[in-house]
Amino acid sequence: MVNLIGETEIREVRLVGVTAEVLDLPAEMTVDFKAGQVEVGQNPSEIIAKFEHSATFENTDGETVANISLVHAARFSYNEGLTLDDESVGNWVFGNVYFMVYPYVRQALQDTCLRLGLPAVVLGYLKRGEVTPETISLVINTTSLVQKRGDDQPLPLDA
Repeated sequence: MVNLIGETEIREVRLVGVTAEVLDLPAEMTVDFKAGQVEVGQNPSEIIAKFEHSATFENTDGETVANISLVHAARFSYNEGLTLDDESVGNWVFGNVYFMVYPYVRQALQDTCLRLGLPAVVLGYLKRGEVTPETISLVINTTSLVQKRGDDQPLPLDA
């Protein structure tokens, strides 16, 4: 088995796909966050790992009100002449690369929620051997930062 930590260099982590849909914005909702498929490919000089994640928002009746799907890719170069085996690559991806990509997943999910007007999703710690965090929280702001008056003009925040 090959130790890929000393044999690879990270070249980029990038959000390569986003699909999002908001059907409703109820006052109360829950979120279910899941890790999806992981794909790993390689050529003579690179390893590329793609990670899928999704968040499904539901109202109190269990109906889906919004969906977000994210795909991130991480690209690594590796030393010439290195012979890669599936077990080494798999252990490296799930034991190391997944943790490198996770902050990007967290940021993309929060940014997408903000842009869609959804509550922010706070993903808890990711622990070794897990592909999703143990805790997932929704941050629901009960007071809007920009309140409206009758003529649809924003009120100053200190009003």
